Amino acid sequence: MNDIGQHLRTILGTPGRVAVVGIGNIESGDDGFGVCLVNGIMNRLGVLCDDGEAARFDGQANCEFIVAGVEPERHSRRLVESGFDRVLFVDAVACEGDPGTIVLMDCKELEELRLEVSTHRIGLGLLAKYIEEVCGARVWLLGVKPESVKRGTGLSAPVKESLNVLESLMGEMLEVARC
Repeated sequence: MNDIGQHLRTILGTPGRVAVVGIGNIESGDDGFGVCLVNGIMNRLGVLCDDGEAARFDGQANCEFIVAGVEPERHSRRLVESGFDRVLFVDAVACEGDPGTIVLMDCKELEELRLEVSTHRIGLGLLAKYIEEVCGARVWLLGVKPESVKRGTGLSAPVKESLNVLESLMGEMLEVARC
């Protein structure tokens, strides 16, 4: 977790603009992780979505939160035209380890995973590559391994635990950046 924390500090704390994009279906168990994490951070910071899907957090971080749900590709235009330097997708992801395992991957690692076939219309690897090539923003995926994506079950205990750790860590980083 120390390495991931350091990388998150770089992504969120480096000067420039950053978009944090929550992805997933909150009605399908752990698949809702990304949306829940982004909503939790916005709540902690007292940031409200101005259009139901996006909110700005001004401070040194100059951060925008986007609640993309199951259609992150719908926000591709905003992500390439808004002058972001960094984009952080947040989603449940099939990876090695136990449920609740936290991973942080860059665009190249996303491509290597071949996530082009996913629960989203366009795979995150392809979307990340598109964003990097079109506007030059660096793209990462902050993911958590799900335990269950069964409809109507809510987040599992291990994913909730990871969510709480990340919400606290990222919220703290952004609160410090506000100063």
